[in-house]
Amino acid sequence: MKFSPSQLYQRYGRDYYIRKEIGGKRYNRSTHHDTLKGAREWATQFVRAVKAGEYALVDATRGRQEFARLGAVLPIYRDITAGLVTTLTRETNVNSLRLVIRRGLGRPEMTADQVDTLSTTTLTGRLVRDYQVAALTAAGDDRAQIETAKRTMQSYLRQARSIFTRFCRDCYHDQGLALPASIDEFMTQQTARPARTIHAPVDPILLAAVLAAAPALRAISPVAWLVLQLASLAGLRRGEIARMEWSWVGTTSSTIPASASKSIRDRTIGLHPYLASALAVARAAADADPLYVLRSPQVGRGGPGAKLRAATIFRRLDAWLRGQGWTARHTLHEFRALYGRRMREEHGLGVAQSALGHADERTTQDHYTGTMDAADKYISERRERAAADARINQKP
Repeated sequence: MKFSPSQLYQRYGRDYYIRKEIGGKRYNRSTHHDTLKGAREWATQFVRAVKAGEYALVDATRGRQEFARLGAVLPIYRDITAGLVTTLTRETNVNSLRLVIRRGLGRPEMTADQVDTLSTTTLTGRLVRDYQVAALTAAGDDRAQIETAKRTMQSYLRQARSIFTRFCRDCYHDQGLALPASIDEFMTQQTARPARTIHAPVDPILLAAVLAAAPALRAISPVAWLVLQLASLAGLRRGEIARMEWSWVGTTSSTIPASASKSIRDRTIGLHPYLASALAVARAAADADPLYVLRSPQVGRGGPGAKLRAATIFRRLDAWLRGQGWTARHTLHEFRALYGRRMREEHGLGVAQSALGHADERTTQDHYTGTMDAADKYISERRERAAADARINQKP
């Protein structure tokens, strides 16, 4: 029995799937094989079983099963998405699903274990509507707070729904789990959308003035100054900076592992001599942390607690920026955006996407647009000038 490429295809570089219409009914199932030979053998047996009426009997048996509980679904979700999304993203999606359920049911006191004992029949269109009412009611009458609540609600829902995409539901079915039809309502129920906003870059004159004043910050707090350099010259996220280890840093490049980032895979970033020298000085300092780039007096190491460990440093930097006249909502991320715009202008969209660690090119295209402005040119000139600055070799 032969199968065309449209009938037997591979998803996400993993198992082959069969898509075939038999007896007027369409079947879309995983073959549980990642080789074409094994997939063809499985598909042949599958088609024969369907034609003989054996698979219809299996489906009828499954239809009488109790609908799966969330506690049975989540371990499979973690397994099938390994290698597709980071561990951090998977756990964020799981926690978002639990949050939507708690708020939708009006039971915020429920623990994670209690939520996991619920049946998947809990996931309905009504749950989404009740969650929306709870989220908007908590925002009060303030228009700005309502818009913020809408954005937050959309984010949590998007993350929660990622656990029940068509691909994931096919995998749950393959594992023998029965899911209710109400999940379709959970996935498609519309909610209030926030007003469309366009990212407006910070005033380039203000940005250039802040960067010109950076040497003064280095005298006050060398570690906060280093954070500013990592964001503006390497485009690192706040969480990546907090988790950054010396083992990631080479002489000319730095590799950010996917396990410590939102990115799907490890990414390597070239280090400008100015930043490489600054990191070398920080590492050689007498009070340097032996493991982490950021030294901090707070208790805790890496992992989920890394941001908390470095919170004092970030607050110090944010306070300094506000003191320089910074009024934008975001602080550190604006310098990452500056790095992204510069990379796109100098090397193109593809290189910028890779350097920033975006899974979707549209993210880079939509939010890191624009041409080199005054601040960009200032940074380029400063990098060339500072690379030869003898003071960089002095300990802070």
